Amino acid sequence: MVPTHIFNVAGVPSRNTIGYWYWFVRFFFQCCFYLMVVTASIMQVYSERPSQLYGLFLTIIVMASVFLWLELRQFLTSVKRYAE
Repeated sequence: MVPTHIFNVAGVPSRNTIGYWYWFVRFFFQCCFYLMVVTASIMQVYSERPSQLYGLFLTIIVMASVFLWLELRQFLTSVKRYAE
């Protein structure tokens, strides 16, 4: 039997842990994504060599594609529930 206290993340109750865990992880990665976008924007303006940001831009594009894919998958799974 798995102890329920290991699923209690950020004060989320232990019932329905799979759904909460998914949204917590997604929220965390979206926060990282937005921090990377802000960092890239600032570095483009103030950096002397913006060509060094190739890896950061590639990561931003990949993460944006994953988020769009997740939204599209959620939409196609249940159009009526997504519209609500």
